[in-house]
Amino acid sequence: MSWTGTVRCGVCYKRGHNKSGCPRIAQEYKEYQDLIAKYNAANPDEPDIKEGQGLDWDTRAAVGLSYKHLRAKDVIQTKKRKNTTRQCTYCGDVGHNRRTCPPLKSHVDRLVKASALYNAKVAKAFELSGLYVGALIQYMVEEYDHNKCEWVKENRMGIVSVVNLQSYTVLKYLFSDYQSHSSIKVRSITGKTTTVRPDFPSNVKEELFIGTSWGSSSGYTILSSKDTPVPPHVFDEKKERKRIKDYLKDINQRQVVSNLEDKLKALSGDS
Repeated sequence: MSWTGTVRCGVCYKRGHNKSGCPRIAQEYKEYQDLIAKYNAANPDEPDIKEGQGLDWDTRAAVGLSYKHLRAKDVIQTKKRKNTTRQCTYCGDVGHNRRTCPPLKSHVDRLVKASALYNAKVAKAFELSGLYVGALIQYMVEEYDHNKCEWVKENRMGIVSVVNLQSYTVLKYLFSDYQSHSSIKVRSITGKTTTVRPDFPSNVKEELFIGTSWGSSSGYTILSSKDTPVPPHVFDEKKERKRIKDYLKDINQRQVVSNLEDKLKALSGDS
């Protein structure tokens, strides 16, 4: 790697790859294979020369192998040896790493689909619970009264002004079931804004399979709401895929399978 952090090949000196991934090495190794195959075919009475076999100078000359062919052979054979002993940190199999792991790719694909489904179900849960922009609720606030030098509780009425659906993720549901945080902003008649933690009815949580840990006592009462659909937040698949990969970087396949299978089935409605 150069001082700029960019990989530079030691064979062709181009940037973007090393010698094990160099097109020139691949071409020269193909020539190496073809020369050995041609020599073996032309000398049927002699033992076949195997790929990677050590050869003396006279045999190399007879086959037509040059330095570049032997260099390509060493690079490719070394790469093959590494591939047969390299162990993936995700699935534990040998022959590939985490970046090219097929089970990891499969799980990421499933989680991306589950994320889109979960986002829609969370939006539906807010809708069924009457928690969306425009709903009138009564809620409890606790603020510090500087005149009395003490904390004072007060009941207020306000209109839901913001519902932050993007703060809920399928990963928290699948791995921890913890979704208890304040995601609703309420503006009172005096203009003060307060954040409120939603608490869905048990039947909504059970029916939609969105997780059970959404908080204990809600601390609010819905006074008036309209039958208005709540759209899920805009889903960016590329960003979601990257976020899921980052989340799984310190997790292995066994942990994923043990934590995900039942919940993914429940979320998707599979038996």
